[in-house]
Amino acid sequence: MDTVVVDMHYGSDLMQCPTDIQRGVVRDAVRAGADVVVGQHAHALLGAGYRGTAYVSYGLGNFEFYSAGGLSAQTGVLTLTVDGRKVTRPTWTPGTISSGLPIPLTGSAAAEAVDSWRSLRECAGLSPEPSSR
Repeated sequence: MDTVVVDMHYGSDLMQCPTDIQRGVVRDAVRAGADVVVGQHAHALLGAGYRGTAYVSYGLGNFEFYSAGGLSAQTGVLTLTVDGRKVTRPTWTPGTISSGLPIPLTGSAAAEAVDSWRSLRECAGLSPEPSSR
């Protein structure tokens, strides 16, 4: 079976919770058969997790960007392990943007950044584990 990945450019600048429009687009994409939905545009990280069996990341933030710090300097790499049509192991590797380039975080700073990223799942209405559609 093919894995269906939808990549969206949407959202509102610096808002870390998805808008009603984003939620509707994700709902429709998952109903239409998307296994993974990822987005970017808001210049900030948004929640990620499962909507049913589909994996959703509402916003990956910036990767390379001239930022003075704050939300727009939070970055990272989302790695998804996919088995057929199922995401089995999502991993977030956090970083920060310095002089326009991403720098990986390590140690306690990385652990704090992962916890912060996971907490964004709550306002996104996503689950840490897959469930039936």
